[in-house]
Parts: sequence; C-alpha cells; structure tokens
Amino acid sequence: MTQSKKIWLGFLAFLPILFTVGIIIYMFASFLPAMIKADHLEGSDEQALIVFSTLLPFIIIAIAGSMVVLGLIIYFIFHAMGNPAVKTEERIIWILLFIFMSSIAFPVYWIIRIWPDPEPVSNFVRQ
Repeated sequence: MTQSKKIWLGFLAFLPILFTVGIIIYMFASFLPAMIKADHLEGSDEQALIVFSTLLPFIIIAIAGSMVVLGLIIYFIFHAMGNPAVKTEERIIWILLFIFMSSIAFPVYWIIRIWPDPEPVSNFVRQ
C-alpha cells in the first residue's frame, strides 16, 4: 500500500471521531441557543421554523457521518479478512470491534495494522 493511500485511510479512520466532536460542538454552539430562543416564542409559528432550521444541518451531518462509517466498516472488514498478517482468531475479534465499536476500532486498527510497513519475510527457516 502506498504512503499516500495509508495517510488518506488514516484520515478516514479518524473521521468518525471528528464527526462526533463536530456534532457535540454544533449542539452547544447552535442548537442549544436556538432552543432557548424558541422557548421564548411559545405558541408561534416562528418556533417551529427555528427548531427545524437548526435541526436540518444536524440531520445532514448525521446522515453523512453514518454513510461514511458504514463504508468504513465494510472496507475495514474486507481489509482485515484479506490481510495475511492478521491471524484467524484475531480477525474475528477485529470484525466484532468494527461492528460494535467502530469509532474506536478504526484508528486502532490503522495504527497497528496499516500504518507500519510490513516486516520483510526471510527465506531462512528458524530452528
């Protein structure tokens, strides 16, 4: 795997964490003040407009983040299945981690299995 591909894959591996941080920042910076403002406009049509206009970017970011995570789950599962450096019993653990703890498992797998260059295989047999 080329160095540039490893770097792009590393960026994508850390992307779910960045999405999570971005959503948390958005909630405190935009959503919370808009909800406080909407609370003061009880019973008016403007209240629904404020809530919807604030939720729309959140929904778009959540859908985009979910699609990226789904694509990364598929990619990392196929990578772990085809990686000869990963033992059979370790593959099962990685697949379960990708499915249930993807945001944490992607960067860890990238750091352990993708970023380091593979060790050269010797033709000599150890005794």
